[in-house]
Amino acid sequence: MFSALKEGNILYLLLKEPKKKPVLRTGTVMSVSSPAQKNKMQYPPEMVVGITANFDGETVTFSGVPAGQSIYQYQPNMVIADSNDDLRKEVEAMYHKSKQILDDREYHEGVVESCGEMLRALDPQYAQNQRNEERFLSLEGKFDSLKSSVDELVAALKAQNGKKKE
Repeated sequence: MFSALKEGNILYLLLKEPKKKPVLRTGTVMSVSSPAQKNKMQYPPEMVVGITANFDGETVTFSGVPAGQSIYQYQPNMVIADSNDDLRKEVEAMYHKSKQILDDREYHEGVVESCGEMLRALDPQYAQNQRNEERFLSLEGKFDSLKSSVDELVAALKAQNGKKKE
């Protein structure tokens, strides 16, 4: 429990930023405040503590941490824990969720393809927009190919002109 933390204990910090790999940081507790009632009007009262910890030379303070818990989602993308086992369970849950998503990738690619076909059948404007997009991409590819051919031709002409001057 966070209320039982003492100076020198280990505190784990799991950062789960969107579009980034999760990061686990291990810190050392510097101080823990005495438990205090979070909301005087709430019954039963929720007791909270403040924790200050050092993570690789960076001092971080967590306020309003539930005193009776050992793992807590401090912010939407940040979990703190005083227990290796509790944090391991959190990491295992993340692992299994991501593994399931990867296992279902083929299914979801099929859903996207099928929905695209259905939208083209149901919405003529959508179908026209898709055809225009395909035409544009085709023209863009042809333009790139043409540009490459012109560049090669210019290089060949320059090389030929260089030989004539000699």
